Amino acid sequence: MTTFLNKRSISTMNNKSYIAFCDGSCQLDNKGNNVGGYGAVIYDQNHIKIKELKQGYYNTTNNRQEIMSVLAVLEYFTEPVKISFFCDSQYVLNTIEKG
Repeated sequence: MTTFLNKRSISTMNNKSYIAFCDGSCQLDNKGNNVGGYGAVIYDQNHIKIKELKQGYYNTTNNRQEIMSVLAVLEYFTEPVKISFFCDSQYVLNTIEKG
């Protein structure tokens, strides 16, 4: 993971809170295909790592992988919780803040 420049929170009803570091990337492989993936690490409110999420994809884009990292974190939880996201993607931050 790289240095994360921005932080945004999504507040919900539960008192539990978590921190998620998210990133995604994409590049051309040696055959000219777009390959990419995302990674996310989730910590609880005591800064204990509880989960690492990652997935790779073919025929993708950088923005898709950036947003997939956040979606994977949201899908991980089965009940409403507060999550503070750290990421370096303006696309993701604008999606969270502006819809």
